[in-house]
Amino acid sequence: MTLQQLIQLLKQAERPEQIETYRTQITQLIPEVSIMFEYDQNNRYHQYDLWTHTLMTVCDLPDDLDDVVYLAALLHDIGKVESRCRGNRENDRQSHYYGHPQVSARIVKQQIIPRLLQSDRTLDDQMVHDLVWLVEHHDDALPSECRRVKRIREKIGGRLFQMWMELQIADARAHVILPKVLNRIVICEKWLAYTD
Repeated sequence: MTLQQLIQLLKQAERPEQIETYRTQITQLIPEVSIMFEYDQNNRYHQYDLWTHTLMTVCDLPDDLDDVVYLAALLHDIGKVESRCRGNRENDRQSHYYGHPQVSARIVKQQIIPRLLQSDRTLDDQMVHDLVWLVEHHDDALPSECRRVKRIREKIGGRLFQMWMELQIADARAHVILPKVLNRIVICEKWLAYTD
């Protein structure tokens, strides 16, 4: 499987099973994804194992976005296993993943991208930048004030902002829909629809 074939698969998939069929081929291209298979997230915000959550995130994206956002969705939580820790409270038996977006971005930048560039030259500098940025910021909280969001949008550009909002929405929908998660979806949908 080439990178372009993987991106087309991710872009066209409507159900996780359609991607799961190609697990072996995906792992040959990006071996790091295997750490997510059947990984129990042990967290009240997640009803799925990490791989299923990832595939559901991919499948929830619209099919008309830039290629890089599908790859970002596939890799957005790849650093969770490495960043797993227990909560600070005595009776907290849940797993937490503080800093996992930064760990995921490091894995993407230092391990995955160099290997993909050796075998496939379709990743240009802009795609590499956007991929790392989306992975690193996929979990960022958004301000509710219009002027602050407008500043962010101006800083990163409308195209990257749209992909970021779509990724945040798809990621949130692949969680247990608790009030905090629902609020994230509502805020992102609001800013996605916002135009000057």
